Amino acid sequence: MSILTQGLQKGYKINEKIFIAGFQYYISRANARNMCFYAESLSISIAVSL
Repeated sequence: MSILTQGLQKGYKINEKIFIAGFQYYISRANARNMCFYAESLSISIAVSL
C-alpha cells in the first residue's frame, strides 16, 4: 500500500509542476493580450482544475 501511495504522490507532484508551468504560460500569454482575455482564461483554468 505504501508503494502505491508513494507512486501517487510522485505522480501528483509531477502533474502539479506541469499544471503550474501551464498556468504561468497562460498568464504570460494573457499579459501579451488584453486583461479581459486573461480573466476569461483564468476562470476557465480554475473551473477545469476544480
